Formats: sequence, C-alpha cells, structure tokens
Amino acid sequence: MRIRVLVDCEGGLEQKARYVLDTFLVTLGLSYSFVDEAGSSESDDLLVTYSRGSKILTGRKNVLCISQSPQAQQYFLAHTKYDACNARRVRFDGRDIPVLFCTESAPPCIDLESAMESIWLEQKFLLEGDIISSAFYFLSRWEESIIGQRDQWDRFRYEDSLYNELDCFSEPIVNSYLRIFESILQRISAANGVSPPSSPLWKGQRQFAVCLTHDVDWTTRWCPSRIWAEVMRCGGMVRKQRMIREAFASAFRFLFSGLKTRNAYWNFRELVEGERHYGFSSSFFFLADGKHLRDKGGYQLDDDQFICLINFLQQQGCEIGIHGSFNSFADPHMLRSEIDKISELAQPIWGIRQHYLRFDSQRSLQIFEALGLRYDTTLAFAEREGYRSGFSFPFYPYNLAEDRPFKVLEIPLTLMDVTLRDYRKLDSEEGWNAVENILAQTAENMGCCTIIWHNSSFDDIESPGYGAIYWKALEWIYEHEGWGASGREICQWWEERATRLRPAPGFPKLEEPVPYWAEGKS
Repeated sequence: MRIRVLVDCEGGLEQKARYVLDTFLVTLGLSYSFVDEAGSSESDDLLVTYSRGSKILTGRKNVLCISQSPQAQQYFLAHTKYDACNARRVRFDGRDIPVLFCTESAPPCIDLESAMESIWLEQKFLLEGDIISSAFYFLSRWEESIIGQRDQWDRFRYEDSLYNELDCFSEPIVNSYLRIFESILQRISAANGVSPPSSPLWKGQRQFAVCLTHDVDWTTRWCPSRIWAEVMRCGGMVRKQRMIREAFASAFRFLFSGLKTRNAYWNFRELVEGERHYGFSSSFFFLADGKHLRDKGGYQLDDDQFICLINFLQQQGCEIGIHGSFNSFADPHMLRSEIDKISELAQPIWGIRQHYLRFDSQRSLQIFEALGLRYDTTLAFAEREGYRSGFSFPFYPYNLAEDRPFKVLEIPLTLMDVTLRDYRKLDSEEGWNAVENILAQTAENMGCCTIIWHNSSFDDIESPGYGAIYWKALEWIYEHEGWGASGREICQWWEERATRLRPAPGFPKLEEPVPYWAEGKS
C-alpha cells in the first residue's frame, strides 16, 4: 500500500500543511508522495487529504480526510494572539487533548476513540479536529512572532505561552497530534490487511535517542563571568526571594570549593571516559571570543592547554560545537567571526547552542541557515524542562517570512541542569525525579531529547549531587536501550533518514546547506 498525499486548502495554508504532513510522515518513517488530485492515486493507495470539504470520501475507501478549519485560515491571516477559550478537546487514548482549530460542526469535545470504530467497516475516516493547523502553530512557534513580552535576557517565557494558558505542557502536544494521525493510518491499513513499510526511527534499532551535550561556560571559577554570575545569583536570592540563608550558603560553597587544589571544572577526561563506558558520545559547545562580560569563560582559543583539549576531545570522537556568545543570537557578523575562530581548531562545525539560551525563533534561525550550520539545539524554556516546540523528535522549524522550512534541523532541548538547580530550586533527589520523568516520557514516545549538563555542575561542593544525576541518567538510558549520541550523530542520522523517505518530485528536498567557509570567505 502506497501513501499519497493531497493538499487542497485555502488561505495561504498549502505550504504550511505540506510541511506538517511531511514532518509527520518522515517521523513515522513512511515513504510517500504528493498528488495534485485524488484521481492521481490508485484505489488501493492510502490517500491522506487536507481540505475544506469531504467530497473525496464519496465512493472511495482507504482515505484519511483531515478537515481544514475555516478558523485556522482566518487566524493565520489576522496575526493576532490566539484566544485559549477557542480551543476544543479531542478525547483520545484516555486523554483530552487540546486542538486549536476545528470545523464549525465539531462538538466541544470530539470522542475520537468511539468515532474511529467506524474505520473497520468503512475503511475511511473524516477528522474534524484540524491537527495540521494546530501542529503548525506549535512547530513554527507562531505565538513568538505575535507576543512581544520577553524576560530580562530577551527570551520568550513559558508564562506567556499558550502551554501555560491551556495547562498542556506536561506532554508534548504535537506528539499527541502525531499519535492521532498514526493511529488512524494504522487502522485504515489494518482494515485492508496491509501495513505500509516504515524506516527505523533510531540507529541500531534503539528505542529512543538522547542528545548528550555540555556547554563550557567556564573552565575555572576564578574568571570574571563566573564570579559575576555568582554575585548576581546570590543577590537575586536576597532581593527577589528573601532567601538570605540560602544566598550565604551558595556563596560559601563557591568560595570553599575554590580552595581545593584541583580545578573541578577541568573534568573533560572524566566526562569522556564516563560516557564511553556506555558506548555513548557527546557534544561540547565552546564560546569563541564573545565581547560581553558573560562570554568570558576563563579560556582563550589560542591557549596551548585549550588547543590540547580540543584535539583530545576530537580524538575521542566527541563533537565540537559553537556556543554562540551572549549577543550573537541576533548578530550575523558576530556569530560568523566566532565560527571562524573555532573552526580553525575544529572542522566542520555542525551545530550551535546560544549562550543563556538567547534565541529568536525566526531571526536566529535565519542567521544559522545563512552561515551553513546544520543543526541548532537552543529551543527551550530556560525556566521549565520540557519541549518548547511540543514535539519530541528532530524537525525543521519554519521560516514564516519565506513560507518554507528552514534548512537547519532543530534537535529539541529538554533538560538543563541550571533549569532544575537554579530556576526551580530542586535538590539532587528532586532534580533526578524531573530528569527521570523526561527520560521515561521520551522512551515511551520513542522520541528524542537533549540534555545540557555543564562541566561546572560536576563540582559536588558547589552543585551537591548534580554530577551524580548525569551519571544516573546515562545508566538509565543504557538500561532502557536508548541511544546516547552527539548532536552531529543525531543530525546526520535524521538527515539521511529523511532523504530516503521524502518524495521527488512533489515536496522540495531540503538541500544541504553549504557553509560559507567552504565557498570562500567574502
């Protein structure tokens, strides 16, 4: 059974719908092709349609018809903030899932589980919940182009998001739409006694993937940015939260830890050997000549010790990535200069994470794409663990200005030590529970998550118990048949997998970006 996809919608949503359907089908490992009309597919093909009408269902079987909501057309043209009161619910898999757009005739709560029983007899289905437009809203981070509020570091906040209004952040919401889509396709296929061939999700038939990363903000505590960060952290405890005792305790731990003869931040060999024990590898993101005080990590790219470190990490199979400086997220010239400098020591540079998670979901990705970066792993809420895109798989974000996918893969950032320790004030036991919850969720979805564990978090005096959390996480991943890998490994796997599945012609393949340094610097 071949899969054919027909998109016949209005309001400038055609490319957006194709993008979402491509994202869904590639994630499921299903090869497909787009068609211009229903007659272009044969009767035994499985036809997926996204359109305003349901006439396609007449006299035909093997069809999933997803109804385009007129609300979606109006909303994306209006460029206004979404009103959470307009969301309806779809009852599926024992849960009520928010759907942003539905047909006018849809009830406030669609009992999808009961409605899907008809598939066994009719071998076709009309879905009134517009999961395509709803998924696009979250994948494209549409609300971030509408809502202007940001935190003190110019970051979009969880409290301003629709997740917060709908209270739906505990589970990746786009994953729920994907499961609905997959379940209907499976039932239609099963009613015909066939199953479309699919591609393995992860390398080596692993059950899920975890991108292991380390942001190297500091290689010693005795550098200006580290001292300033501690002063600001303790001052914030006193000023905002009246945590005077905790502030003094933090300052004492910082100073006491510094009395040790061994530099606890210079722990790269231990990290590499500990990961290799499980057959895993990781990415190390380094700052490169940022101008802001917060970019001063206590290391220089031309220092002999640092050069030896880069060589050692590469010899051990680790990835060297760029940790975009504090202001480079919106400055292409600054970021280009930084990539130039780090690429003199390590080539090629595939991936990036922005310092302080400063990231604009449109401007930053435009810069990354122009500079030939292959993937980003910055997209997250600094103050809350979970999936800011609502999706636990790598995907290509959407360029709203040009109405097309970006050519930069997003590997979803999900867990950060600083989120748990500093924002949420969790002790090591509570921190581990939060990590285990995300890992279990990722494994259940057979998805992908990204962990940031700073090299500075393995100092047990300064960050009690937090180094142990990372090692417990690696053991959990290994015992549950997960794949612990660098960003480059995951990016390469996903790119190659997507290329095998995407149609030609019908949907433009995402051409591999050519780094500007490979073309000749200008």
